[in-house]
Amino acid sequence: MLSIEMMKEHIGSVPESMMQMSDNISTVISLISDLARSGAQIQRIHDGVENLEATLKDDELDKVLGWISSLDPQKRHQDIKAMRLGNTGMWFLERPEFQLWREGDNSTGNFNPVLACYGIPGAGKSVMCSLVIDHLSTSLKVNGNRTFVGYVYCDYRDEVQQTAVNMIGAILKQVLASHSNDIPRNIITELNDGRRKSGNLNFEKATEVLNQILPHFNSFYICIDALDECRDDPRMEFLRSISSLVECFKNSTRVFVTGRPHMKAKIQKSFSSVPYGITLEASVDDIRRYVCHKLEQDDNYDDMEDSFKSEIVESIVETADGMFLLPALQIQTVLEQTSISRRRAALRVMPKKLDDAFLVTIHRIRQQPAAQANQAMEVLKWIYLAKRQLTVIELRHALSVTDFSAKSFDQNNLPFEKTLIDCCYGLVIIDKETSSFRFVHKSLQDFLDKKYESGELFQAGHREIARVCLTYMKFKDSTIVGDPLDNYHDYCQTFRHLWSPYFNRRKSGAKNVDVFPHVQKLTFLKYAIHHWGEHARIQMDDDVILSALELFRFMKDPKCISRGFLSAATFQSSYMDLKSEMSSFTFEAEAICCGLHLAAHFNAVEIAKALLHQFNDIDINSTVLSNTPLIITARNGHEAMLRFLLEEKEINIEAKDQTGMTSLSHAAYHGHESTVRLLLEHSADVHTRDEDGRTPLSLASEGGHEGIVRILLEKGADAESVDEEGRTSLAWAAAQGHCTVVRLLFESGADIHKPEEGRNGQTPLMLAVQRFAEETVRFLLDNGADVNFADDVTGQTPLLLACSRQRQGGKSTVRLLLDRGANIDKMDRYGSTPLSKASVEGNVEIGRTLIEAGADIESKNEYGRTPLARAAYYDNYQFVCALIDAGADIESKDEDGRTPLSRTRSPKIVSILVEKGANINSTDKDGRTPLSHAVGGGKHRKPELVQTMIDKGSDVNLSDKNGRTPLSWIQQNDSPSETETVINLLLDNGATITSTDNDGRTPLSWAAASGHWTVARVLLEKGAEFNLRDNDGRTPLSWAAANGDEILARVLLEKCAEFNLRDDESIESKDEDGRTPLSWARSPKIVSILVEKGANINSTDKDGRTPLSHAVEFESKCEESPKLVQTMIEKGSDVNLSDKNGRTPLFWTCQDFNYNFRQIREIERVINILLDNGATITSTDNHGRTLLSWAAVNGHEYTARMLLDKGAEINLRDNEGKTPLGLVLSRLSEEESNKNYHRIRERLPKVEQLLRTRGGIV
Repeated sequence: MLSIEMMKEHIGSVPESMMQMSDNISTVISLISDLARSGAQIQRIHDGVENLEATLKDDELDKVLGWISSLDPQKRHQDIKAMRLGNTGMWFLERPEFQLWREGDNSTGNFNPVLACYGIPGAGKSVMCSLVIDHLSTSLKVNGNRTFVGYVYCDYRDEVQQTAVNMIGAILKQVLASHSNDIPRNIITELNDGRRKSGNLNFEKATEVLNQILPHFNSFYICIDALDECRDDPRMEFLRSISSLVECFKNSTRVFVTGRPHMKAKIQKSFSSVPYGITLEASVDDIRRYVCHKLEQDDNYDDMEDSFKSEIVESIVETADGMFLLPALQIQTVLEQTSISRRRAALRVMPKKLDDAFLVTIHRIRQQPAAQANQAMEVLKWIYLAKRQLTVIELRHALSVTDFSAKSFDQNNLPFEKTLIDCCYGLVIIDKETSSFRFVHKSLQDFLDKKYESGELFQAGHREIARVCLTYMKFKDSTIVGDPLDNYHDYCQTFRHLWSPYFNRRKSGAKNVDVFPHVQKLTFLKYAIHHWGEHARIQMDDDVILSALELFRFMKDPKCISRGFLSAATFQSSYMDLKSEMSSFTFEAEAICCGLHLAAHFNAVEIAKALLHQFNDIDINSTVLSNTPLIITARNGHEAMLRFLLEEKEINIEAKDQTGMTSLSHAAYHGHESTVRLLLEHSADVHTRDEDGRTPLSLASEGGHEGIVRILLEKGADAESVDEEGRTSLAWAAAQGHCTVVRLLFESGADIHKPEEGRNGQTPLMLAVQRFAEETVRFLLDNGADVNFADDVTGQTPLLLACSRQRQGGKSTVRLLLDRGANIDKMDRYGSTPLSKASVEGNVEIGRTLIEAGADIESKNEYGRTPLARAAYYDNYQFVCALIDAGADIESKDEDGRTPLSRTRSPKIVSILVEKGANINSTDKDGRTPLSHAVGGGKHRKPELVQTMIDKGSDVNLSDKNGRTPLSWIQQNDSPSETETVINLLLDNGATITSTDNDGRTPLSWAAASGHWTVARVLLEKGAEFNLRDNDGRTPLSWAAANGDEILARVLLEKCAEFNLRDDESIESKDEDGRTPLSWARSPKIVSILVEKGANINSTDKDGRTPLSHAVEFESKCEESPKLVQTMIEKGSDVNLSDKNGRTPLFWTCQDFNYNFRQIREIERVINILLDNGATITSTDNHGRTLLSWAAVNGHEYTARMLLDKGAEINLRDNEGKTPLGLVLSRLSEEESNKNYHRIRERLPKVEQLLRTRGGIV
């Protein structure tokens, strides 16, 4: 069945003749899905996914992308694209307006980056949008030209998911998934961190991230389809964000928008200049092409005369009226007739008006046999009145409830899916993407709106739906299955819009939780629980009330849906709060109270009255998850329910929820002014505080609810009270930019100078500037706020904070601060000036404002970095250009001797700096060049950067002070292909592969030591000498063994075998200290590999130490040490072989003294392994000291205790006659210059106490 996305551009109006043929619409729609299937389905986004997976672990990629936005416009695009016929809409791509919009140069000032297309319903707007998306995606992919095409398809049926943050997030999600290689890795990491810390991505953060990303693209296209199908509030917020992006990135950003004609004024108002406009109509050629296509597919094509075929085509084209739907319906109506005569008759009576077609279709539906007619009208009623889209199985379950007295669900009463579609005559379709029922087009929704409002359709619909929900919920088999804390993320997303302000002020550590359990059997149960009350409130009668009361009585059964009622769709809390409260909740005792809470939530006053009348034992102040009925009512602003509850004598108006908020607090926070008045009339405490110390006045001020603030002040609220974080009400209002509230509080005596007592000690002015709330900032300055006040923590001033914001804008706010005397070069405690701050965030508007006002462009922070250096480091190209134009010193060096060119990771910035005279081969304090830093940039290094530097004259063989060339500094990043490309760039431009540094080390040696396998592999393939010794005599194999690089070790060993090298030249090659690669091995696998290849497990170095001796000394600090030691012993290591000082491996476990507790445990495991394999615990070294002596004198209390437990002799004297205790006391009496001696001295008293307790003598 054709999806709604495909149909909505083809169903704009239906001819009047459909009055007699409306029952054929279903077949028509099915066939329309064949339209334009000439292109393959849209490819999934793969580019950049590997890069994202390299940054994020395991399943974090899906979690981050899903967290950013739940919308998936790629699927919608695929559906719409599938219906396009070849060459459809090509005329549009040739329009001058489109060409100018796509290719225009905004630098001229005459160009507009926004193209808006307006069309009547069914004109093909969505199809045209999909064509533009594909055209841009395929025609603008030029090597080296970073181009992004993102899109959003609006849908009137998806109000819950279609929020501003979801739509802007959909753009962000697409750019991350397709262009992550072009985006700084820290942005992706920050998003993942944000996902872990908070429940939702907020709109401001999503916009900020896009602002950070856009400078990395040469072209950034955003396509938005069917903007008229988006609700006003999210649409305006979304467009404000898009407009901001356009203003800040005019040279790179383009926006394409479609909508109905009435959107023209709204779209024009959203942008600073009038967008290009095109009126869309289905072209005659496109319609003719489609009709001919359908004729050719007809089985009886050859039986019709050519003249009749032409007549069909021309008649349909003539009546199309700029829409695709009419031709689609007309051609199918004609072709389904069974004779030429009937086809001619059908052609003569083709309908022309959409509303008439819908009206007659409903008439035809009602003329069906009673069963089908009733079923069809029920389907239409449910789809029209339902509070959200219903899945196929949900609607089937709902329609199965035909007997309100039924006690259990009847599986056999489920209507057939195909019957539900067929009996609706094409007015309803199934969306395969969501498996949901939908109307065929928004025009049908509009038509039903008129009929419902006029009283012609569904007048008892809400009442009937409410009774179905209530009946369904009391089925005896509505048992809850699973943990009631399962699957909470889905629920939070679904219902967050109801209580979003409440969630936003939850503590940062709290998790949002869905307590709706997983229901395995009754699929309609979730909808019923969530929405029954909404339907009941709209149409309440005695039957609904009685059904509700019957259900609440039924809830006493512990196996019933009461557990779901407890909180699903109604109450939410932090995870820990919920766990503790649910564990102590008695369902049977609280069931009726839960019913009262639900009535309060849905504002079902009549049900609440009936409950209190019928059940005398109800505690009106009882809580469910710490919420009383009054709190729930106040939070939702249900005035009728509030009046009813306040009339009850027992009501506790000061009851608090788990956050310490009272009913008044909730009403104030959510902006319910009439609710606040009612509560105050009943003596609610205006001074009440929640657990954060916030009063109703503070909460109302944050929300900008001027009327409530005024009421609270009139009732004596303290305008100067501070919460636990030290913020006043005025500070909260200023932080949100609510100027009218700030003014009101100031006039009531609030102090505008008072800094926060907690946090960073910021003043209201400082809070306001961070939001760029110019009106509030102006008011505060006009009334004496200190423009140069600096906080006590970091020394931030209002101007510094204004310049620290990531989001674009704020120019006028900064200008205002400067005009009022802000110190333009004031530094914070880290030496950053306002210009330096702005250069980091890349806010060019603010940067230019500061430069024009005389800011010091050569100021340096604590690391000696100028604004230019910082802008270059953060790849803020436009900011770099602004600073260069202002005369910034491009050769300024920081404390490390690095210039801006040495800091940048952007090819564009390299080019502009060199063009302006920057020295491409400048050296820092270590003698390193920009190229040296660029190739060593790891995950930030890109081949384009290296190529640009080489093209600009970088010397690929210039050595630093340690003799290292750029080739030796190459680090492996997450993309092996990029790493290989960079190496080839250097070698192809003359880099010496065998160059050695001051220590005699080659690039291969450094790669082996650093574990950069890809670097080493490419160097070996390019002919690097694999066995060169450095000045210490170490080979790349030695370094690879020390690093634990198993793959590289094998490759190097194969190279040795290939060239028939002797053992002493390869596997047994000894360095200047006499150590072999096996002696350096720090991995069990490396040990196994080397021994298998013939390495001597008991080889000794110049000090007589074996590989095992070195392993226990070094590796006793790491978690793998026991396994390493065990492997060496299994391979034949002699556990009692002494070195030249007479020390066995056991002695070397206690030589260091910097171990933490975890490492001590590893040491003990190693000692146990050695002892279990025959190590002698009483052996002595050349000084006569035992292992216990060394453990004691180095402060190893735990090791000493273990050795004593293992039988070590406590009083054995060394060659100087000292016992372990004597050694401890001697060391306590000495003063040592060793920098770590104080650590040992701190531990020695405990060792002394242990030895004395165990019988130690001096």
